[in-house]
Amino acid sequence: MSELEHYGNEIYAIEERIARLAIVCGLDLENNIHVSAVKKGNFVFCVNGDKASHQLFHEMLLLRDYVKSHCASERGSDRCRDIIDDVEERLRQHGFRD
Repeated sequence: MSELEHYGNEIYAIEERIARLAIVCGLDLENNIHVSAVKKGNFVFCVNGDKASHQLFHEMLLLRDYVKSHCASERGSDRCRDIIDDVEERLRQHGFRD
């Protein structure tokens, strides 16, 4: 597996987990204000789920940012954007995006 495939698979797994946690927590991932609040550890917009799922959601969002940043610094922002676009397409194919 190439390093680019590795990033694609890693980002996909993280994004899929985030999508599932958003469903559990009742949070719309399209609402940047709500997502930003969870990133900061504010779970007021999480209308469902328990403390453990809220905390995991928070941690996965931070992990996603870290991996994407690392990908961009190692592979360049254009190549990383291509990887993320591919991941988003795979997520759509599996019913996680519109």
